[in-house]
Amino acid sequence: MRKKSSSLKMSRRDFFKLSGLSAAGLAVTVMPKWVWAASNLIQDSPKILIVLFQRGAADGLNMVAPFNDRYYHKSRPTIALNPPGQDKGALDLDGTFGLHPALSSLM
Repeated sequence: MRKKSSSLKMSRRDFFKLSGLSAAGLAVTVMPKWVWAASNLIQDSPKILIVLFQRGAADGLNMVAPFNDRYYHKSRPTIALNPPGQDKGALDLDGTFGLHPALSSLM
């Protein structure tokens, strides 16, 4: 007759899951105060900008385009934004960069 082992068996996958959860829980409780400093800044400002960037959902060079850069127009001849004031022109930020016209609410 074989005796049943009372020891617990844990797979490597379960071990890593448990270790990760434990480390995350410990990290939250012992984080230094400077990690939470940004939350104090939010309370002082009436405007909050939340940016959710989904990979593959947007082209960064067409969101904030360097419309005065000749290489920008040369490398994107069909999709480059025109300078401000022209048809499908960028919304001027500083004379060099401009927002895509669809982002006008951010101005």
